[in-house]
Amino acid sequence: NYANISSLNLPSSFTNSAEAYQRAVSDLQTSAYLILIMSIVAILISYFYIKIIACVGRMLIIFTILVVIVGGTALCWLLITDGHQRMESDETEDWGKYEFWSGIILSVILVFFLLALFFMRKSIELIVKMMNEASHAIRDMK
Repeated sequence: NYANISSLNLPSSFTNSAEAYQRAVSDLQTSAYLILIMSIVAILISYFYIKIIACVGRMLIIFTILVVIVGGTALCWLLITDGHQRMESDETEDWGKYEFWSGIILSVILVFFLLALFFMRKSIELIVKMMNEASHAIRDMK
């Protein structure tokens, strides 16, 4: 049930648009210092993130690829084995089928990903070199 807003006896400041605007501006003035501090914190975090990338720029791509391969393989194995075990019970047979086939589909996608990595290895080497140069450029910025 939805109540009619006119029956709630709200103060006029909740129904007048000019007063609502004034409340919004007042809220912004109240939180101005918080917004300023959070903006400075965001800038500092971005600066440190760029410095971290400068130190480990080349490893970022390699680490990302390794995490996808290891994590994808572990997830495929988990889904297939758990789905196979669940299919043996009548109560969880449907859930087991979903898990099993999800694992199979994910395995196929992972194989396509590995094939794409294999055929794009020269491009990946070029990207690693570019990241290395970018990390040198970031390191040289003062």
